[in-house]
Amino acid sequence: MQIEFDGTTARNSLRAIYRYLFALFGWVYRGCSWLAGQTTNMTREVRRWAGSVTSTLSDSFSAALGAERTRRVLERVTNGLIGIRREISVVAFLSAPFLAFGTEWWVVTSSSYRHIESMAVGTWTGANPEPLVFVGAAAIVAVATLFTVFNSGLIPATVLAMAPTFGIGFARYGLSAEYYGTVGIPDATAIGLMIAVVVGLPLGVTGFLIGTVLRRIRGYFEDQSGAGEASMQAEP
Repeated sequence: MQIEFDGTTARNSLRAIYRYLFALFGWVYRGCSWLAGQTTNMTREVRRWAGSVTSTLSDSFSAALGAERTRRVLERVTNGLIGIRREISVVAFLSAPFLAFGTEWWVVTSSSYRHIESMAVGTWTGANPEPLVFVGAAAIVAVATLFTVFNSGLIPATVLAMAPTFGIGFARYGLSAEYYGTVGIPDATAIGLMIAVVVGLPLGVTGFLIGTVLRRIRGYFEDQSGAGEASMQAEP
């Protein structure tokens, strides 16, 4: 069977295919150009909107910070957390390590960690209450209370309360444990931090709350005294 080849028909078919491909490429190019333009415009709008929102939030935040009421709130929060007199708070932070290791030295030289632990457990369970444990807890609360009365500051007050309890836990350093062998610095530090958080932190917060109440009472009587003196001076 012989197949005849028609050149004219082939050329016409190729031209039709070329025209179809060019039209397809043109459509794809125009579609991609349109999509790129829309994406660029959308990106510009998003940037413009984000800039407007950021500027608005920044202005609102700046206005809020500049408001007298907001400044008072921030000042009260700062005073409540750090303290009114920053230099006294710094002294409290710097004295905390000396208080901690002074307590550790007292435990090691005057008694022992196991004895202190036995008294604490006996007092907590009620099996053998020890007055020394109550005195020590009251002394820690008193320190945090006095600091709060004169300076406020939750953080330095709790640090002062946590320091001696950390020292008690660190006094375990060098002892022989049944399962762990000799207690090293990492283990003693971990035990000290655990006791400081479990025991010292609640005592510090308690002292801060009591000191805050006493501070409010003292401020109330001072205001009443000042008002009374002013009224007496105003009288002819």
